[in-house]
Amino acid sequence: MIFHKTVKYAEVNRFDDSVTDQAFLADFNAPSHDLRDATDFADCLAPQSYIASQALAAQLLEAGALGVIYPSVRRAPGTNLACFRPALVGNVRRGDAWRLRWAGRPEPEVEKLRGVKAPGRPLQPPLALGTVIRQQPRKTKCDAID
Repeated sequence: MIFHKTVKYAEVNRFDDSVTDQAFLADFNAPSHDLRDATDFADCLAPQSYIASQALAAQLLEAGALGVIYPSVRRAPGTNLACFRPALVGNVRRGDAWRLRWAGRPEPEVEKLRGVKAPGRPLQPPLALGTVIRQQPRKTKCDAID
């Protein structure tokens, strides 16, 4: 979110805003295409362009894929999951909340808000929601902020 908001503010040359971002956690348990170690898809992980990654996602969706798991290009060593079938996402719950403040500079102040997290089981470190391309899926969790 920080990256995209900063690009937007740079376009109008005004870095003056305060927003709150709520992360959500969810469970996903289905086979997914895994790009984390796939060197053939480096162009899909280009932080400056979504052209190749959107084309790959369209191909995977057309082929009936359930999702794709990939390394975060903005928050190493984070992992992201794009789920193509919303019905496969379950147990959605609130994660941490953050206040982001731009005060004249492209780098925002980031404040973790206290007491905003919904009750429930303890949160795990940010991993991916999803599974890898193996016959035996693994169940993991994800911090949705990127």
